[in-house]
Amino acid sequence: MTATPEAVQHEAWTAAIPVRLTLSASEVTTVEGPPAPLHVLLPRWSYLPSVLSRALDHFRHVLPPEVKDAVNTPWFEDDGLPIRWQQPAGVLFDLLHRGKPGVVWNVTIHFRDFPSDTLLAWEGSHSLLQTYLNSLKEAAVICSGNAAAILQMSQQSQQNLWTSVEAADLSAYQRVASSLQLSPKAKGSRPAMIPVRLHIQRSSNEYMSSYESVEYTSTPVSTASNAQEPSLLQTLQQILPHCFQPNNYKEAQRSEQATPETQEDQESSVQTGTSLGPYAALMHSSQQRFSDQYCVLVAGIKPQLQTPLMWLHATLHAPDMFLYITVIALQ
Repeated sequence: MTATPEAVQHEAWTAAIPVRLTLSASEVTTVEGPPAPLHVLLPRWSYLPSVLSRALDHFRHVLPPEVKDAVNTPWFEDDGLPIRWQQPAGVLFDLLHRGKPGVVWNVTIHFRDFPSDTLLAWEGSHSLLQTYLNSLKEAAVICSGNAAAILQMSQQSQQNLWTSVEAADLSAYQRVASSLQLSPKAKGSRPAMIPVRLHIQRSSNEYMSSYESVEYTSTPVSTASNAQEPSLLQTLQQILPHCFQPNNYKEAQRSEQATPETQEDQESSVQTGTSLGPYAALMHSSQQRFSDQYCVLVAGIKPQLQTPLMWLHATLHAPDMFLYITVIALQ
């Protein structure tokens, strides 16, 4: 049975990552030794800092006096790598742990010595809300041409929206988001534009030791109104042509354009369900090679590369309206 878009979206919002949160040994000030870890189920669309209040309550009895009453520089670490707090937890997990299902995410929390040379400055919980709203404004400009809907939101509406994200409450989120009308739509001669954020992990190592092996791009993807909607494969071909296109890509494309199919070719194509053109054959080979070399994840799911991008965005976009795609090298 094929899942409905509503069911897929609900599954993405209710999905959670088991997190084992351990206090850094450098923070412990008691002779009893390190406290027991804090175990939480973190919704994929929420953010790591959303566990700060629980973490402070859990570890307060062993913390230095200067951080017991004011958490001003908290940060998270994954096996020595500072974690970028401003991205959805599920995106980070896919990038750091290759989206492995059933894996407990071991995270170390610090309350001092913030690595300002690696991480975006943290100025309290309002930093996360403002970062989220700024991302939502960026997506609004891509989807509708301006951010007026976000700029005109009342503070109460902004807070209601953010509370629904933190609680992973899809129904509450939809009640607020539906009034913003941010779904990608064509306007006059302007085609619908889909906001996409792409992370490419080029290292095939089991664990990520630095961000140097990660490429990141944030880009609008056009869906021309007079053409077929682009698929995930076509989008990746556009953004990552060096991963898809074989060396003789241009020659094959010119050959196919210069040599139209004969009647026999067309009949054969219908009977076999394949296209005989050299460009199509090369692209099919390139797709297979890409699947062998890379893993593509959207919200922790491995979608088929032929899935329409618009469908993926409608069902699996993050609360900031961006479609996050993670591409991981396998070899």
